[in-house]
Amino acid sequence: MDNKKLLLIILSVALLAAAAVIIVVTMSDDLQADAALKGKTTLLKCNTPDCGAVFEISMKDYYDGIQEKATGMSVPGLTCKKCGKDTAYMAVKCDKCGTVFFYASGNAADYADRCPKCSFSKSEDERKRGSQTQ
Repeated sequence: MDNKKLLLIILSVALLAAAAVIIVVTMSDDLQADAALKGKTTLLKCNTPDCGAVFEISMKDYYDGIQEKATGMSVPGLTCKKCGKDTAYMAVKCDKCGTVFFYASGNAADYADRCPKCSFSKSEDERKRGSQTQ
C-alpha cells in the first residue's frame, strides 16, 4: 500500500472518529439515545490488512463501545469479531457493487462515499437525480 492511500485511510478513519465523538458527546440522555438507536445497525470493517473482516452491530453497541474506549478526541477502533484486535471502524457498503469500504478511502476532494472499486457514489447519484427533477 503506498503512502498516499495509507494517509487517506488514516484521514478517513480520523474524520469518522471525530464525527462519532461529536455525536456521542451531544447525546446527553441515555434513554433518548437508546430510543433513537433502537433497531438501527451499522457496518464495521477491520482495518488490519491480514483480517479485513466485515460485520454488522447495533448502533447502540457501536456508541456504547466508542464511549467505553474513547480517550481524547479520537474514536478508537472497536474489537473485531474475527481477529480480536481493536481495529474495526464504521464502514459503508456500495449500493452498486457491494464493496465495503471506509468513507473517503478514495480521493479526499471527491465524494466521501465514492466506491474505490466501481467509482459509484450514492451522494453524487442522489444529487444528480435531484437536480434533474427541478
